Amino acid sequence: MLIHNTVVGAFIANNEETKRFMASVKAEAGDSWKSGYDPDRAKTLVAKLKAANLFYRYKLQGKILWVETRETTSQGGTHRKVWIAIGAEDKYDILSLDIGTELCERLLPKLGAAVATLDPAAEVSLSAFPIQEERNGQMFWNFQPSLKSGDVEIKASKPHFQLANEKVKAAIEGLKTAGITDPNVIKATRKSAKEAYFWDLAQMIAAYCAEHGRAQKTAA
Repeated sequence: MLIHNTVVGAFIANNEETKRFMASVKAEAGDSWKSGYDPDRAKTLVAKLKAANLFYRYKLQGKILWVETRETTSQGGTHRKVWIAIGAEDKYDILSLDIGTELCERLLPKLGAAVATLDPAAEVSLSAFPIQEERNGQMFWNFQPSLKSGDVEIKASKPHFQLANEKVKAAIEGLKTAGITDPNVIKATRKSAKEAYFWDLAQMIAAYCAEHGRAQKTAA
């Protein structure tokens, strides 16, 4: 199982050995870890991963074998995840992404277009590259997914972010109609409505894969 780590800026293994390594370097970094991605620190962390003989990768390649959605419970909360299997039938990686993260939300529209339009035997390459964005007058690093078939970037077939925003606006209007003006409630509702849209999209992609014979055949 793989995850994308925004501090490392790469796909890494979600196993106990890597978790211990990441906990160690996080403790060494102290409060600076909270600042998130930094290009120089990311290079240092990748070098340390390599020296420790731990898995990291910037790009995943192969066929999109299947897509599944999972709900897990930990620390009193429910976490919604998307599992994407990429590789060959006999050897593949499973990438786990959390609903609610921008990387996942930006990837899902591309992923939906890929499974709907590409031949199941077609190979793709998936990567996530850092970009600087401005929000509320502040610059920060974010990750933009790239999903390619050959040299061609796969694009969403629908304006999913526009559709998600419409769901958010409808939810906020519902609060206003009910006379609810608490900023914390509005913020939570906005987040929940957006996540619900992309969770529904992830489930539709997973269902499409299953209906077309692209389902997990053995336990990963």
